[in-house]
Amino acid sequence: MRPARLDLVAVLRHCADLFRQNDGDESGALHLHLPPDGTFTVFADESLLVRTFNNLLLNAKQAVPPGRTPRQEISLQASAADKVLITIADNGAGIADDVRDHVFRPNFTTKATGSGIGLAVAKRGIENAGGRIWFETEVDSGTTFFIELPLAG
Repeated sequence: MRPARLDLVAVLRHCADLFRQNDGDESGALHLHLPPDGTFTVFADESLLVRTFNNLLLNAKQAVPPGRTPRQEISLQASAADKVLITIADNGAGIADDVRDHVFRPNFTTKATGSGIGLAVAKRGIENAGGRIWFETEVDSGTTFFIELPLAG
């Protein structure tokens, strides 16, 4: 890990742009809600944050059942005087009750492909940056992941 001072607004814009380019998101499924002014500086590993956000965006897209128009929402806001909150929400199938406790466990996946390490690595990296990650979900309505990080002094 190589922690550095990062502007989260710039990192999230970069991830959204990458997702739109790689995904061919002409439908406008990804909505980015960022503060119009100011920066939110954190001390974290940039590649890990980018991987975490990209993993959550990919999971959000893949969670949408066939026949449903996908919608992903990314937002950033101050959550306290010294913290910032990032949310990544989808309108997917939600996470079933019987697997919720396993989501951040290494090698756990509900997909036919993938290694199941993405969320475990994300959790470790977020916690190493002094933050926390959690989610709220409703079956057949969607899931929102929350990432809270301390602002750099």
